[in-house]
Amino acid sequence: MNKRYSPDAEGVVTYLSERAGGRMSAAFQEYRAQFHYDDQDWDAVLQYPDVDKVEPGETARVIFSFLSPEQHLDKLQPGRMFLIREGSRTVGYGKITKTMNLANSARKARKKEEG
Repeated sequence: MNKRYSPDAEGVVTYLSERAGGRMSAAFQEYRAQFHYDDQDWDAVLQYPDVDKVEPGETARVIFSFLSPEQHLDKLQPGRMFLIREGSRTVGYGKITKTMNLANSARKARKKEEG
């Protein structure tokens, strides 16, 4: 796993098959996707700690690093369902299994904004 990104949350994701409207190719490490919940898309970097890539139709454990972690405090809890989207197209779905460094990432992001 890449150390450049803070592991904010862990989850399980299932990618839709191409036939079901999902991706045509595998999702690789550091896949940048839209993490969707509460009717809003959020940018995230996805990493797969157990595999190098996830093919359409497969399920894998995923580590999320959010580009705006402060927006997710008190919203992401284990069991939270989400979608993975590319533009307006849903390519996967899953649920959060645990939060990790989300609070610390949010603190750092706020400090950066302040100055």
